[in-house]
Amino acid sequence: MYILHNIISNLLTIDGLNTLLFYNPYAKLCFTSTITSYFRKTTYLDFDTTYTAYIRSNLIKNYSLNDISLFTPSEGELESSINKILFDISNSSLLIIDSLNSFYNLYYKKIDMESLKGISNIQHTLSNFLMILLKLCKSLKIPILVTSMIRYRKKKEWIKTFTNKRLLQNKSTVILFVEIQNENMFFLDIITHPTLLPTTLTLDNNNINMK
Repeated sequence: MYILHNIISNLLTIDGLNTLLFYNPYAKLCFTSTITSYFRKTTYLDFDTTYTAYIRSNLIKNYSLNDISLFTPSEGELESSINKILFDISNSSLLIIDSLNSFYNLYYKKIDMESLKGISNIQHTLSNFLMILLKLCKSLKIPILVTSMIRYRKKKEWIKTFTNKRLLQNKSTVILFVEIQNENMFFLDIITHPTLLPTTLTLDNNNINMK
């Protein structure tokens, strides 16, 4: 148990993005609700609102406004909230951006869903947003955890891919993958890490109350 605790405590780095890949949103929720317990204070940008929904349903154990600052910007609200978010980060010890897939929902009016015209501008906005946060958090020695759902994309054949693949591959120092085992346990694959070898951890799901 001590060894596992020590691994989790040192899982995230400040030298680049820490990216969590997932298929199952509940598996992702299990990990984000767990990792926050290892940090004094978390700034949580909840773009897909799953975490927020569980909070409002009183399903996240040990949640406290003193421990987690939760931001759920809607369409057109991110820019007006940025100063408040940056100030909150300066008083935190972890930043979670959940999830990159849902970031695009904040700008859906600027995207033509048939031609996808405008999506490159949103990708540029996301890239700039992440680089600003990465620079700030590195100076403050705060790790950034971003989550991205894996999808299947049709090229010559169906392949697995994730949001902003090029950006995440270039800027992610740590890449993880989470999958659910059952409501009490989940798996965490360490895919890329500067000091830890690739391995699979089995973790207790102690921070979500489904009973």
